[in-house]
Amino acid sequence: MTKYFKAGDIIKINMSPAKGHEQQGYRPAIVVSEENVHRHTDLIWVLPITNTDKNYPTHVAVNGRTKNNKTTGYVLCEKIKAIDPAARSARLTDEAERELLEDCKRIIDAITYIGP
Repeated sequence: MTKYFKAGDIIKINMSPAKGHEQQGYRPAIVVSEENVHRHTDLIWVLPITNTDKNYPTHVAVNGRTKNNKTTGYVLCEKIKAIDPAARSARLTDEAERELLEDCKRIIDAITYIGP
């Protein structure tokens, strides 16, 4: 049976190769797409997580907001990326609390808002 990732899953993935200001290397990321996206396209939308606090308004603190408290750092909501989890060796490591996922989605909504 294939494991489909869902919104709120925290995974470790290989973000390399990267270009410019993109995150790179093997790092945690939070899945923000629903399971049906993965099921129907073999892709998921993720936000990388870093340990560097730059106090950007588009960053969300993770600390203490996951089910297993294994993940620390800051979600980079401005760096949303569609990835093929199989090609990037994704593995599930933790799960975000609902409030953390909702905070991330609010920022994505604000970034992508198209006004009247």
